[in-house]
Amino acid sequence: YRTAPEGERAILPDVLWPFDLAAALSRVNGKRAVLRRLILGFRNNYADVCGRLAALHEAGAASDAARLAHNLRGVAASLELPEVAVIARQLEECLQTGSDDLMAALLLRLDDAIRPAIAAADRLAETAVEDQVAAMRSLGAGVVDLSAVQHAREALRDQISRHSLSARRGFENFADAVGMTAQERGSDLMGAAIKRLDYAEALSLLDSKYGTHGPIRTEKSA
Repeated sequence: YRTAPEGERAILPDVLWPFDLAAALSRVNGKRAVLRRLILGFRNNYADVCGRLAALHEAGAASDAARLAHNLRGVAASLELPEVAVIARQLEECLQTGSDDLMAALLLRLDDAIRPAIAAADRLAETAVEDQVAAMRSLGAGVVDLSAVQHAREALRDQISRHSLSARRGFENFADAVGMTAQERGSDLMGAAIKRLDYAEALSLLDSKYGTHGPIRTEKSA
């Protein structure tokens, strides 16, 4: 496994425990940007999976909980998180067979196994933002208001998740925060999805295209 050039490591480092990045990269033909999006998507979709599984089980929705465990198992395997994948398989089998006495212990094990992966994905997201801002500043760019970008993205994600019409205004706020031009706003696929009320597509585009931030722009300082 070769050490990646510095530019590629800015997208995804060579090591990100507990992910086996070398093996996971082989699954996506070595495309670091693709794997980065998958890892961030994993964080967005499964950070609260233990609570969701417990809630579904307590509500008697065993089939829904088993489906969630099955999906987690597949994603974890593709991202080379073998311990998470194994526990997810055990949870799926437990839910399918009604072995309720095993649920609590398995959920605790899953929480222990998945927490380091979510923390690693958090670090990846934070590093991506910091690296982009550092690059901008090295080119003489002005101060970037990261908190405004993050706040606008989180607000927009919440609006899209709730299928709220306010997502249109939220998109404009996000576009302002990341510095989109009028032309970019008009051609942005996420913005178009929001306008036609396709919230599932808009949410997918927000998470995959922008990750935790947009293409930040700032005016060069005088």
